[in-house]
Amino acid sequence: MAQTMPDPDASRKPVHSPGHSSARPRPRRLWLFLPYIAVAVLAAAGAFGWLKAKVELQAGLDRRAQALRAEGYVLSWTAERIDGFPFRLDLTLDQPRFADRTGWALAAPQIKGEAYAYAPDRWIFVAPQGFALTRPGKGTLQATGQAIRASVSGLGSATPRLSFQGIKLTFTPSPSSAPPLVASADLLEMHLQPGPDDQAALLVKLDGGRSLTGANNALQILWHSRLSRLSQISGPDWPSAVRHWISAGGVLSVDQAELDLGGLKLNAMPTPLTVGMDGHLQGALAVSVAPGKRTAMLNFQNGLTTLGPVVLGPAPRVF
Repeated sequence: MAQTMPDPDASRKPVHSPGHSSARPRPRRLWLFLPYIAVAVLAAAGAFGWLKAKVELQAGLDRRAQALRAEGYVLSWTAERIDGFPFRLDLTLDQPRFADRTGWALAAPQIKGEAYAYAPDRWIFVAPQGFALTRPGKGTLQATGQAIRASVSGLGSATPRLSFQGIKLTFTPSPSSAPPLVASADLLEMHLQPGPDDQAALLVKLDGGRSLTGANNALQILWHSRLSRLSQISGPDWPSAVRHWISAGGVLSVDQAELDLGGLKLNAMPTPLTVGMDGHLQGALAVSVAPGKRTAMLNFQNGLTTLGPVVLGPAPRVF
């Protein structure tokens, strides 16, 4: 009688009890789809957040425009586009124009702005085709440059930070308009940075400035000052806002002022200045004059700038 050989794999085979099915249970695969479900939820939340930020930006633009128009300003544009999904808010305004009641106006063929969707209180703007500045009684200047940009941060607060930068700028007056003091500049920067105690730092820097005469000596200016009573700069137009600030006791304190005309260099000592109701700067700066390191007084009075007994020209105007 033949003997059955033992199965060497018998210990590894499952033992099935009578009455039980031999089919193996199907494994659950839900966990395989959880990462995709999470990504879909996050994408939907991001899309909702971006659309919410877009709607708020559109509504905010309309509210701000209506508020400024109610105060007597002009703020308009012909077309508006908001792109940048999903992380940015890219704003494009065609033919924007801003003007006050006294004749000051700023217009551009196009302005482009950019902000992160999660931080809509800080914006960077560029004017790719330049801008036009209209001056009351002096006509319009067309400004073009290699780069023209500005930034605003702290939107919604009472004291936002403002910055402007222009690289390789050219200012061209329209026919019958008064020529600018500076017709071109390699660099122009202006910064307004609010600080404590209702003060703000005002910085102006000009490098490589030249007049329409094409003088060989390039103009260099560095102006660092502090404004007191910043919150008092308010009114229906720029001159009214400055006059309100003057009446409230606002003072412009010069921390550093340098003027370089190539052969003549002026360096001012720290001192407070004021602004007259006509918009001209008023006061006196003690300056050292190089070469020679002599000391002289740079006076802003009666609408004129004088260095000692020599009249240099009109006093700088704030409005």
